Amino acid sequence: MNVPRLSAILLGVGAVWGLGIPVTKIATSTGHDPLGMAVWQQGFALVILLPIALLRGSPLPVGRRELGFCAGVGVFGTLLPSVLSLSMLAHLPAGIAVVAVSTVPLFSLMLATALRLDRPTPLRLLGVVLGLAAIVLLASPEALPDPGAAPYLLLGIGSALAYAVEGSWVARRSPPGLDPVTMLIGAVAISLMISLPVAMATGRTLDLSGPWEGAEWALAGGAAINVLGYVGYIWLIGAAGPVFSAQVGYVVTVAGVFWSMLVLSEGYTSAVWAALGLVLLGIALVQPRAGPPAGRGPA
Repeated sequence: MNVPRLSAILLGVGAVWGLGIPVTKIATSTGHDPLGMAVWQQGFALVILLPIALLRGSPLPVGRRELGFCAGVGVFGTLLPSVLSLSMLAHLPAGIAVVAVSTVPLFSLMLATALRLDRPTPLRLLGVVLGLAAIVLLASPEALPDPGAAPYLLLGIGSALAYAVEGSWVARRSPPGLDPVTMLIGAVAISLMISLPVAMATGRTLDLSGPWEGAEWALAGGAAINVLGYVGYIWLIGAAGPVFSAQVGYVVTVAGVFWSMLVLSEGYTSAVWAALGLVLLGIALVQPRAGPPAGRGPA
């Protein structure tokens, strides 16, 4: 497949995936508990993933090593980011949440350096500094419509850090030959087996048996968008390689901000735009020249 066609597919995957956060923002408008919403998101994701696995001929994870690996991905790549992101979206504009969560590669580099999985160059360290400067800008009164909401940015940073931990886990523990869709099914299923009993024991489950309105459809739609975005990303890796496919992160970030403006009628100050520019530049400097990116990020 030629480069223009692959580029068009990359832009399409990123544009669709970027819609996930503003759509999920709609789901938080009713004040539903984040853990209860995360349970339903995981359930919706499994309903979508299982037919995809069947069509692709992907096996289910059954080995001890595979299940242990999927458990780590489920906790750090699915459960924690979902609950933290949903909690953040209930209090922050979706576009600001997109920029906060897009700092995953910055935390991935810091964690990989601490674990001696990577050796940063001066330029990559500059990228980390630019990303941290972007977070400071996002927390400023000039960026937030409600300065009192600044602490909720910590939830977005926590979500990005969880994805970074997942990236290091994948780099060190991934079983050879494990199908990515198989991995995601195992991760989501284990995450659901953890979150559902906790939600039931604490009275934080959601009853969606009644007539669905916009928030309920948005909850299901956000889960579908994230799954389809991830599957599209995996297809791109197979068709074009991990270095080319890693560029989808830029598209997701920019598309998420503009989708938030279009769908939610959000507007941003110059401080937010400056933070977006710093994050994109920081990610460009942090990304390695070769090899897959650490962490799934938006998924």
